[in-house]
Amino acid sequence: MVDIVEADDPKEVEKAAMIIRGYGHSTTETLEGTPWEEFLDSLLETLILITHNSWEVKVTGGDHHRP
Repeated sequence: MVDIVEADDPKEVEKAAMIIRGYGHSTTETLEGTPWEEFLDSLLETLILITHNSWEVKVTGGDHHRP
């Protein structure tokens, strides 16, 4: 079973974890998540940066030192 808790304050997540854990034998692990749309936006920005930097390396000839 996986319980997903969404909160703006990490302390609220800690409280929820203690309540959930208090109901029986369980292991608690907290992980921070990113909303899907926010993740996709970040991925797109990263891909644009990688593509732009790759293009600059090709145009300028890479990291070669010029005399």
